[in-house]
Amino acid sequence: MEKRAFKKLLFLIVFMSGNFIFAQTVKGKVTSGGFSLPGVSVIVEGTKNGTNTDFSGEFTLNNVPSGSNIVFSYVGFRTLTIPSSSNMEVVMLEDAQKLEEVVVIGYGTTKRKDITGAVSSIKASDIQDKPFASIDQALIGKAAGVNVTQNSGTPGGGISVQIRGITSIMVMNRFTL
Repeated sequence: MEKRAFKKLLFLIVFMSGNFIFAQTVKGKVTSGGFSLPGVSVIVEGTKNGTNTDFSGEFTLNNVPSGSNIVFSYVGFRTLTIPSSSNMEVVMLEDAQKLEEVVVIGYGTTKRKDITGAVSSIKASDIQDKPFASIDQALIGKAAGVNVTQNSGTPGGGISVQIRGITSIMVMNRFTL
């Protein structure tokens, strides 16, 4: 019986170690234009094994099968698929066309086509040559649903910006007898 148990244990050890022989740890850094990119999605193609780059653009992926491809994706940049290696230096290229499709909302980002609510856009050319003291003053009259009011008449005074707030006028009639 001991010999049979020993064979089973030996088989189990060999079987389990096979997974580690064909897997590797992949480390690297993602940059663009000489600057590190934090928050880049790094995923082993065809799996759920992935991570994000840290503040300095570095990442570590464990248990990557040898010969796998690594997919790098980031908002406003072209998605890259690169064969894995133990130490990777990745340079991502901007994709201005994809950046125009993205809308920043109060709780994340999404594509313009996926939004069910109203979206207003202001182009830089609309406010480029206009005299204003701050960016909030540049929004006056440019986007539907955005009310910009100056709190005082003094130059540099405070400004209130209300987006899609309460704008209807409520009329109440009072009758006295």
